[in-house]
Amino acid sequence: MKISYCFLCELFPIALFFSPSYYKISKYLLSDTYFDICNKKTKEIQGLLLSATLKNALINVPFYKKNVKINPKSIDSDTAYSFLLEFPFISKETVMENVNKFISTKADKRFLFYLTSGGSTGTGIGLWRNYDEVLANYAFIDHMWGKYGYNRRYKTLRIGADSVAPLNKTPYKRIGKRLLVSPHHLSERLLPDIASAIQNFKPDYVHAYPSCLELLAGFLKLNDIQIRTKGVFLASEEIYPGQIDLFSEVFKSPVFFHYGAVEQVLLGYGCYNKGHINYHFHPFYGLAENFKDENGNFELVGTGFWNNTMPLIRYRTQDYGKISDEISKCDNCGLSWPTLDKLDGRLQDYLITKYGSYYPATSVSIDKFIWNYVETFQFVQNTPGEVELHIIPRPSYDDEIEKNIFEAQRTKLSCWFDSIKIVKVNEITRTCAGKRRLVVTSNEIHKKYGGRNK
Repeated sequence: MKISYCFLCELFPIALFFSPSYYKISKYLLSDTYFDICNKKTKEIQGLLLSATLKNALINVPFYKKNVKINPKSIDSDTAYSFLLEFPFISKETVMENVNKFISTKADKRFLFYLTSGGSTGTGIGLWRNYDEVLANYAFIDHMWGKYGYNRRYKTLRIGADSVAPLNKTPYKRIGKRLLVSPHHLSERLLPDIASAIQNFKPDYVHAYPSCLELLAGFLKLNDIQIRTKGVFLASEEIYPGQIDLFSEVFKSPVFFHYGAVEQVLLGYGCYNKGHINYHFHPFYGLAENFKDENGNFELVGTGFWNNTMPLIRYRTQDYGKISDEISKCDNCGLSWPTLDKLDGRLQDYLITKYGSYYPATSVSIDKFIWNYVETFQFVQNTPGEVELHIIPRPSYDDEIEKNIFEAQRTKLSCWFDSIKIVKVNEITRTCAGKRRLVVTSNEIHKKYGGRNK
């Protein structure tokens, strides 16, 4: 079954589409106690959610019934966490090889939604959800964005997978209160027309892939085009400090971002302060853990609370970063949740240094001045210890600018890479969903360095 929740909300009163879980979650989120994971009430609610998740899996899901020998009746809110530790870690490959075994025997596929990831960072994954579970995720997102005044009655500029259009079609279209701009059409030739359409639309909010908005924002800044909004929401890609600063400057509004994925096991609220990005994991969405491999790398692991149709328990996300051992109140946003101090990136988003070690994409940075001279960029590696910075130059780009860009990158990267080159290109390939990979490494490197090391 395929259906667009956002599209239906444009046509009918939104309350018609709310589900029991939507109201239940909204009620939880009205309480101030959820701001503090150490609060007794918050711990109690999380324990109840985890207990219900584990019981459902053991009773109704073939994979867990076969592989986890625990009596569901022995689990309650107080013992749920200790029993969780008896569940095995599961990988994306395990899920995709045993899809039907992860689906609840109570589910009827005729009434389920099939959700897929784009697979831009490796193998994609497909998951089954019922309508109530789809809406549960929206409840968290609506509440999260609502802190910036957002509701679905405001006009929104959308640049993402649901706005992709064939190259022979118009680059934008309006549906209700949303202006959909196709990521694949964000070229120097079409950006003037796109910018004019956005100005006429007068969006209240922007919801976009960071790499797509980067192209638009760079064009607006270069041409001194003013488009002011109430807020910018970024999703589906990693975000970098330089992008946040650029979007804040261009749109003159707060920039909000979060960590999440189609698997719906973790939801991390983005927190940005003085050039540093971290994520606070919502205690009512899922339970966050780390999986530490033999080389000391920390992989994010999540157990989602709102996926009874196809529950993922202790799911290895292929995203890396260490969750803080201690929970304390964030000085910047005030949340006291499990915190990821630095998202090191996905399994594939690494360069290999001259020492044979991994250099995460999140450590790559570009200076602000580049946006006046470059449309977009990408780091490409074909040989360990060597890196190429591929750029699409603007008309203002010249030899002096190239020298400045090179020197800036050499200063940052020469300790790790023997060779750093700038390569001018006409196009940087995007995924079918319109995403741009910041780092691309050759198949030979993936084969040789398929695992991670220190």
